[in-house]
Amino acid sequence: MTGIAVAVERLISDFENVRNTIPLKFEALWTMQITFRLLAMDDLPGLRAWFEDSELSRRLSFPTDEWFAHVTTEETARCRVAVHAEQVIGEVQVDRDEDERGYLDLAVRPDLRRRGFGAAVLSAFLSGPGRAYYFGGTHRTRQYGQPRMPEL
Repeated sequence: MTGIAVAVERLISDFENVRNTIPLKFEALWTMQITFRLLAMDDLPGLRAWFEDSELSRRLSFPTDEWFAHVTTEETARCRVAVHAEQVIGEVQVDRDEDERGYLDLAVRPDLRRRGFGAAVLSAFLSGPGRAYYFGGTHRTRQYGQPRMPEL
């Protein structure tokens, strides 16, 4: 199993354990429809506005034009935006290194933080596009004998 597949498997397991302890008042967040699409140039102004928030700008790097090029053209990185009710509510970036270890950055629109949206975005990602990292890596390792990352 690739390093990213193991990490995602552990993250899914840990997340399911945490999810079972979330109060019922957040239950609606687990069933909300969150979709993901690749980050587009039109998303940058809104995403950049999030960085006026000191908490977010302290934790993640500002989305520069160079960063945009990295997450839209490099084989080793992709950024997806989380969309709910036709509004971007979060972004998830996945990078992998030469050893195929994966790194995940997640940001939630600042006005939605501390209300369960981050957990909902992470849950939707892990059960949607993020599943490819776990199942894709495991499947390819078993079938072909060579650990390979799924397409980002």
